[in-house]
Amino acid sequence: MIGSGLVSLPWAFERSGFLLAVVLCFVGFLIGFYTCYLVVNSSKHDADFQKTLFKYLGRKGWSAGLIATIIIFIGAAIVYFVIQT
Repeated sequence: MIGSGLVSLPWAFERSGFLLAVVLCFVGFLIGFYTCYLVVNSSKHDADFQKTLFKYLGRKGWSAGLIATIIIFIGAAIVYFVIQT
C-alpha cells in the first residue's frame, strides 16, 4: 500500500464508522496472521524461507522468491528516500 492507498486509508476508516473499521482491522490481522502461520508451518525444519521455496517449487520457485525479495527491498528504499525529500 504505497501511494493513494496509504493516503486514503484514514478517509476510508472515517467513512466506515468505528465498528466496521475495527472489524476490517481485525479481518486484516487474521489474514496476515494466517499467512504467517502457513509460512512458518511449511518451513519448520528449513533454515530460511528460500530453502522452503526450493524444496517445494524447485529452482524456478527459488528464483522467483529471491527476485520478489529484492524488488520489495528496492521498493522500500525508494519509498524511504521519497519520504525523506
